[in-house]
Amino acid sequence: MRKTPWILSLALLLAACTPSQTRQTVQTEDPALRAAVSAYNTGRYAEAAQRFTQLASHDGLSAETRLDYQLRAIEAQLQAGDRAGAQRRLLALDLSRASPRLQMRGQLLHAELLLESAPDRALQRLATPLAPNSERDLYARYHRLRAAAYNAQQNYLASAQERVAAEGYLVHEGDIVDNQQALWEALSHFSLEELRMLAVEPPPDTLSGWLELLATLQQHRRPGPALDSALLQWRSRYPNHSVRQAVVDSMIASSGKLPDHPRKLALLLPSSGRYARAAAAVRDGFMAAYYHSPELGQTEIRLYDTGNGETVEALYQSAVADGAELVIGPLQKEEVQQLAHLTLSVPVLALNYLDETTNNPDLYLFGLSPESEAEQIAEEAFAQGKRRAAIIAPGGSWGERMVSAFRERWKSLGGVVVAQTLYDPQQNNLSDPLHQMLGLDRSEARKSRLQSQLRLELEFEPRRRDDIDFIFLAAFPREARLIRPLLRFHRATSVPVYATSHLYAAAANPSGDRDLDGIRFVDLPWVLDSATTQAPVREVARRLMPQYNGKLQRLLALGVDAYHLAYSLSALAQSGSAEYYGETGHLSLAEGNQVRLKRDWAQFRDGLPSAVSDTTLTDDMEVQSDEGSEPAEGDGAAAPGNTP
Repeated sequence: MRKTPWILSLALLLAACTPSQTRQTVQTEDPALRAAVSAYNTGRYAEAAQRFTQLASHDGLSAETRLDYQLRAIEAQLQAGDRAGAQRRLLALDLSRASPRLQMRGQLLHAELLLESAPDRALQRLATPLAPNSERDLYARYHRLRAAAYNAQQNYLASAQERVAAEGYLVHEGDIVDNQQALWEALSHFSLEELRMLAVEPPPDTLSGWLELLATLQQHRRPGPALDSALLQWRSRYPNHSVRQAVVDSMIASSGKLPDHPRKLALLLPSSGRYARAAAAVRDGFMAAYYHSPELGQTEIRLYDTGNGETVEALYQSAVADGAELVIGPLQKEEVQQLAHLTLSVPVLALNYLDETTNNPDLYLFGLSPESEAEQIAEEAFAQGKRRAAIIAPGGSWGERMVSAFRERWKSLGGVVVAQTLYDPQQNNLSDPLHQMLGLDRSEARKSRLQSQLRLELEFEPRRRDDIDFIFLAAFPREARLIRPLLRFHRATSVPVYATSHLYAAAANPSGDRDLDGIRFVDLPWVLDSATTQAPVREVARRLMPQYNGKLQRLLALGVDAYHLAYSLSALAQSGSAEYYGETGHLSLAEGNQVRLKRDWAQFRDGLPSAVSDTTLTDDMEVQSDEGSEPAEGDGAAAPGNTP
């Protein structure tokens, strides 16, 4: 099978987890139950979980009905993104005396929770076939979960076979289309030769029909008469095949302009001016990846200088005239904006993002957006069960952008910001804003009021607010080294701090960074020395290009991944669910042709960053307690107590 560095993301492949594919049914006049089912089926999962939990708490229910409601609540909680909470509740259930139907639902939930971290264990949970009299939706869910687990193991043929089996139990048209999309994505890992070899005959069956259809589309990459004729021949061989036209149209559209294996690449970067040094790091990372690739000697790369006074449009047209199959760059946002308004005859992978979503179907956007770090932290914190956040960020445009990105994503997930402070990055004394954010000033004010009323001198120890689940920190190294000790001083040692990569200068400094111990942050695999397929390129680049130290390391990583995206972008574009794990992180294609970047997690220990998995973030907290903590008044906070 063709070796590729990308794997399909579980996000779409867990088809049993999407609302359209786990519709709950209800045949009752009970308005409370109808409201719970309606909330679930319309994607209001947190509300559904709460409603089912309330239903399960009613008196007079049979044990079977109570377990049914509890399982529905757990399913909703899982859909809401609270995996940790769903797992805790599921483990607490005793299903040993439940009906076979409820036991199987429990098994399916256990398997679903294992998919991301342990697909082999998920398959073990699903090793026992369903009872012959099981319901259709359980059969469909069983096969879809097995398909997702096989896909995570990169056993794509077995995954496709499970998808074929699942379709026999699906009723809703949307479910069938989603399942077929996932089936196609699994089989798209195979080369043309492999597809032809795997197709069996005679007799041609459903899976063989899929294999031949993908082979047809791989052979005829461009829409036109040749493809139309080939599809008619395929349909004559498989007149009763169940593939939906919407899926075929999507397959054809994905095979448009993006080349699978481009042989002529154009790189648009400035060699002079304000961005020359950054562009040089990107260029050298790009070329380092090329010199360590299978395409070495088979691909022509031409560089076009966007700093020479020519317009980016003119340079793009020159690249097209020179035969470029894919253009990488430019780097500056203003130049990307210019290309966004053009009709592009050759696709472009720009190395920056735009402030607004572009509708240009041939412009793809990739870069190191700081806002995406804030959004990732919000998503992960919410998935870990946190709901109340405090924000520490610098004043000024950069800090405001970071706060806005975090707040918007956090609010969309259902989280609450209970406190916020914007500090002056030019000041060395940051104690006062943290003192206020943690509610210590209010504790002191209560003490003063009591002393005045009682006319006594009271022994006093200020207490911080205790309604903060974690702190989102946006700061550069100097400020972060001041903030972390102040949080300890102000009795916030046990509050987890999640930070963006900006607090780390991308160079080991254990003596200087010891004050950052305990902080978790997101950063690139290149910086954290995570195990990736391009680790050898990283080692060579660091040895041969020492001029790119510190933060420029991140731009080297951007260049490396830009090169590999030239060969993975077609796969990413097929559905938006494919994923490539590179030197900048996990890359997938999101709405508006934006390459979505999910960075790795790390935590400072003894002044050095140590890579950690996101699943261990809640298990690796400092265990020191904050003696005497109490709630303080604030936006969304609990009311204060009666003592200072």
